[in-house]
Amino acid sequence: MAGEPVAHSRLLKTRLAHHGNRRDEARRLAWLFVTPFAVLCFLFIVAPVLATVGLSFFRKHPFFLEFQFNGWNNYAYVFSDRVFWSSLRQAILWTFSSIALQTVLGVGIALLLHQPLRGINIFRYRRLE
Repeated sequence: MAGEPVAHSRLLKTRLAHHGNRRDEARRLAWLFVTPFAVLCFLFIVAPVLATVGLSFFRKHPFFLEFQFNGWNNYAYVFSDRVFWSSLRQAILWTFSSIALQTVLGVGIALLLHQPLRGINIFRYRRLE
């Protein structure tokens, strides 16, 4: 009887160690699946954005390879330009109005397809293709 608690604790430690190995294996597998996405995301999204922000502080002539540090002057020029603000307003208006129109049309078509009308199955069938 005195040996039973020791054997029980050894068995428990063995099971916990095995469970920990499975957890570590699952964690490694998760990193294996996430790593390609993270690398591609960094290469094609994060790195170009950082490069663009860095380049925005310089002035470059289109025909020469020389860069001149310009600081915040590029941003001051853009934010003081009326055409920029007009274009920004127009882009925001276009974006929100097109999203609203697409949402209204999508919900409207979905509601029409949900109605028990004669011949509606033709449209339901075409939708599944």
